[in-house]
Amino acid sequence: MRLNTGLSLFLSATCALVIAGCPADHTGEDEDGDDSGVSLTDASVDGGVVDSANSDAAVGVDTATETDAAAGTDAAGTDAAGTDAAGTDAAAGTDAAVGMDAAVGTDAAVGPACTSDRECDPGQICEEPVCVAGCRSEADCPMNLPQCATQLGDHGQCVQCLLPDHCDQRFDQCVEYRCTTECDAQNPCPWPYTCSEPTGGVCVRCLEDEDCGFGTICEDSACVEGCRLDEDCPRGEICEQNSCMQGCRATPIDTCPLSMHCDDTSHLCVEGCGGSDDQCRQNEVCIGNACVPSCDSTDACPNGTHCDTGTSICVEGCWDDANQVGNCGFGRVCDPSDGACVGCYAGDVSACVTPSVCDVVNRECTLQCSSDEYIWACEGRGWYCDPDRDNLCVECLEDDHCDDFSHCDSASGSCLPDDGRPLCAPCDSDEQCGDAGDLCVNLDHGMLMDEQVCGIDCSAGLTCPAGTSCQEVGAPTRGHQCLPANSVMELSTCKAFMDTANFIECRSDWDCGLTRNRDAICSDVGLSAGHCTMLCDPAVQNECPNIQVVCQPIEDDAPHCGPPV
Repeated sequence: MRLNTGLSLFLSATCALVIAGCPADHTGEDEDGDDSGVSLTDASVDGGVVDSANSDAAVGVDTATETDAAAGTDAAGTDAAGTDAAGTDAAAGTDAAVGMDAAVGTDAAVGPACTSDRECDPGQICEEPVCVAGCRSEADCPMNLPQCATQLGDHGQCVQCLLPDHCDQRFDQCVEYRCTTECDAQNPCPWPYTCSEPTGGVCVRCLEDEDCGFGTICEDSACVEGCRLDEDCPRGEICEQNSCMQGCRATPIDTCPLSMHCDDTSHLCVEGCGGSDDQCRQNEVCIGNACVPSCDSTDACPNGTHCDTGTSICVEGCWDDANQVGNCGFGRVCDPSDGACVGCYAGDVSACVTPSVCDVVNRECTLQCSSDEYIWACEGRGWYCDPDRDNLCVECLEDDHCDDFSHCDSASGSCLPDDGRPLCAPCDSDEQCGDAGDLCVNLDHGMLMDEQVCGIDCSAGLTCPAGTSCQEVGAPTRGHQCLPANSVMELSTCKAFMDTANFIECRSDWDCGLTRNRDAICSDVGLSAGHCTMLCDPAVQNECPNIQVVCQPIEDDAPHCGPPV
């Protein structure tokens, strides 16, 4: 028996609210127990067909309940909510649309760890130990999907409607958990909805991708998050299986940010321009996988470089082939012997203003400490008077005048960096750090709080020191290094690691770590004076950064690293 769409929808909704007594032709079951109900795809064409990919989903009835037919009853007839309660009808659950204008939630998403529903986002419930998509009641659902269909999915699903009464005044029907209404040329749909059939149908959110906004596509007449082409995704992402994901393609156009290029094998953006000038900024060219300034004269080059007329690129050195002096910037001069920008050199001491003189070894202007006045000037800079070098002010006379990671070069009176630096020591290059494989790593803690420090190579399975863990560093990966790790503090920094390991004294949290309270705190537990420490988890082995420091479960205080008490 075929009914027009308006009548079938009305009868279906009515039957769903009645406990018993629906005519067999309207409930989806005849007297013989056969399934002959009116599904959306069975509605007559002249009455308006709702084209849905879910051919099993019916309006308030069960069209795929073979077990219902065997029993001679229809589960929809006992469902006071007006929805299909039959456990065998899973088709409606497959209409899970995620994103803008979706009428049914998804049961595939897994969220963060939790112990109760209150810790999960709207549209999720806690199924320990993690949040999963689902609902137990309307209270679990977001505003755009306010109803909970507990019979859908593994954990229930948030939907737009269960009954027509759940829809606003623009719509008078609830079809497949979506609010809609009949439409035709004389009765168009409210914006931004469109009519499923020009000659007569129901209002749906979309018929094609163009009906949806950026970042969404049309699936089952709903706008959902997704993509069709790489061009639909932000730069640095590609479209795979209708979803934007981190990645890139090298052809036809490299989709990576400037100064990076796409690796054909990993489909990841890696450092360097990859031989393509297109991956460099304007007035730059790609040479040896690096973007370098291009030029037509030395005047176009940065300070300390000159224009190579053969390649039209700026190269190191302020003295070009034609013996023309390049730019060195204010207060600097070009030494033609090696093309270096210096403060002064033996052939030109004019940059040194009296009373300063030229230190020809370091090629910098400095002071002579031949009188008490200039001795004070040296000390005021934290430098020292060197009687063996014409009483020049120098940075150091002995190693103790330098920091823990440098030594004094007696020839120049300068502090030079040591090689073989330990974990968390400041560094400028990998060569300065420990053994082979130890890297100089930049730790970006945000808010201009970077640390550039030495790690310890753990790529071969080395057990990391207490207070650290083996972490992947670099993008793309440069290797694996032992670096500070704490499971409780908001940040794990080398500064906090060293302050805690060395029992640095403090008066407040401001004296510890890089940021107050986020990576270290000041505590007086176990010592006569306040000392820097970190909160910790006693269940985590070797979380504190010193064999003499243990994680103490302190009475009336959170556990933190300190000496045994």
